[in-house]
Amino acid sequence: MSPGRRALRAAALGLVLVGAACSTSVRYRLPLSNNPAADEGQQCYLVCKSRGHDAGERRACIRKCPGWIITEGASCKDRPEDQEPEALCDTYTEVTRRRIWWGLAGAAAVVLVVVVIGAL
Repeated sequence: MSPGRRALRAAALGLVLVGAACSTSVRYRLPLSNNPAADEGQQCYLVCKSRGHDAGERRACIRKCPGWIITEGASCKDRPEDQEPEALCDTYTEVTRRRIWWGLAGAAAVVLVVVVIGAL
């Protein structure tokens, strides 16, 4: 395999890894049993879902709803008790500014490696 092809493969792999590093899953969970805020949280959730299809707006709205537990790095598939009738649960993929900066640093490193390998 030529050095140019190796450099292109390294760049492609690096960009995939950088993209994965920029995002994280976030679980939004509303326990329905033994939760005094469950009714109000459900009503608030329905209002948030009816506001539109933009996931960013929906997440920001749900963050303000009472009774919801927000866990970064988790998914609704992680635990059976996150499913109905025990809880309402949504998983979203979010990108944070800090992760974007790390992603840009990673992309710069990938470009540097590609340039160095290509020069060999």
